Amino acid sequence: MKRRSVILIVLFLTLATLGLGAQVRFDVGVDIPRGVGAVVGSNVDTADFSSLASSFFPFPEATVYYRFGEGTVTGGIGLRAFTLIVETIAWPNAFVEVTLGPVAIEAQVGGGLFGLIGIANDVQFGKIFFPDLSAWFKIGKSFRLGAGAMGIFLPGSDVSVDLPFVYYFGAKFTILN
Repeated sequence: MKRRSVILIVLFLTLATLGLGAQVRFDVGVDIPRGVGAVVGSNVDTADFSSLASSFFPFPEATVYYRFGEGTVTGGIGLRAFTLIVETIAWPNAFVEVTLGPVAIEAQVGGGLFGLIGIANDVQFGKIFFPDLSAWFKIGKSFRLGAGAMGIFLPGSDVSVDLPFVYYFGAKFTILN
């Protein structure tokens, strides 16, 4: 039953975006974590991965959005997914992007509903949200290099850390825009 739900959600999103053409944005890329950190009160503590020999562990990513707006400020709602090849996790996501020449600053937030596709096919609900702030340098029409930080927000939890986060370097291709 759970696998059928995931398949139906993916099929619905695919069919819903077929007729949207120019309003759909589809990106694929890879994020490479470079360190972790945490906001505790007014303090920010970080730990860098550069001293670890195995610090190069890329996470493939894909996003599909229905876009709003044109020009300097755009936004959208859609789906964001990360994969470890044998397991993919996807969640609803929203973004706002400010483009200043070849530089794009992007703020995202998503979560609340999670689909697992792969070894464990499942749909879960939870009070977990992922804010993400990143800056990208555009090279040509479809390639971007950048860096950002992605947090884990757990509203109402008893965790003493206000906002754990991971900072990363990334590259992505915009396949449809």
